Amino acid sequence: MLFHALTLVLHAADPVAVAVTSERPGAAESSAQVALSVQQALKREGVAGVRAPEEAASAIAVTGFGDPKRCQGASPCLKQLAVLLGEHAVLVSVDVGRLESRLAVHLEAITPGGGPALAVADFDADAIKVESSLAVNVTLFARAVAKAVEARAAELKAAEVKPADAPTRAELTPPEKPEGPEVVAPAEKGSAVPAVVATGVTVAAAAVAIGCAIAAESVRGQYERSKVPAVDGTGTTLTDAELQALATRGNTLATASLVAALGAGATGTVAAVLWGIR
Repeated sequence: MLFHALTLVLHAADPVAVAVTSERPGAAESSAQVALSVQQALKREGVAGVRAPEEAASAIAVTGFGDPKRCQGASPCLKQLAVLLGEHAVLVSVDVGRLESRLAVHLEAITPGGGPALAVADFDADAIKVESSLAVNVTLFARAVAKAVEARAAELKAAEVKPADAPTRAELTPPEKPEGPEVVAPAEKGSAVPAVVATGVTVAAAAVAIGCAIAAESVRGQYERSKVPAVDGTGTTLTDAELQALATRGNTLATASLVAALGAGATGTVAAVLWGIR
């Protein structure tokens, strides 16, 4: 009990702060919901003194850094935020992207020391039923963070009370792994959100290219079916105005298909690079 109380005091002195660290198209409201769910889950797992996203953003803003969302989930920037929050603070970064009705969520618990993240979680969720679709993954992540923070507090306390000439004991037992396959503490990895969004845009652009190509072919077929024999060659049952409108529509669809195909190729290359550097 005394150790647990001491841990809670250390938590309060060196807070765990939840912050939304990106601002991606269409994901503002969802980011706030995910951040709130993470904050509540950390409290349920016994982490004391958790700073809400608004508090964390204010604490960072007064240092002159500005809005933490400007980091766009980038790891080097997140480490700067952790430094600004305090020497022993823990930043819980919430990075959310949205593609139609799905969310891509990247959670990461970071310390100012420059070592690997205490915990990382990547998963997708329903953008409509946010809370229910987040519950399990957020709880597992919060549980991993709580264990890591408690272990870290114990290490800091031991470092404070151990005499300078005390012998160092080698720890032969491997550290306990976090529960669940979704939550890990790997070597440095960036957010998956940009790669997921780029992949989604590529798929959408490819779909548009195919759709426009099919529509253009349909227009061509309509023209072919309107052809009739004529004295001076091949005629058509369409009036000049109808023929002009059909030609304009066909050209527009063909151009749109080409542009969408080029866009899909470009975003596909970006997506491949983003997945490759993770």
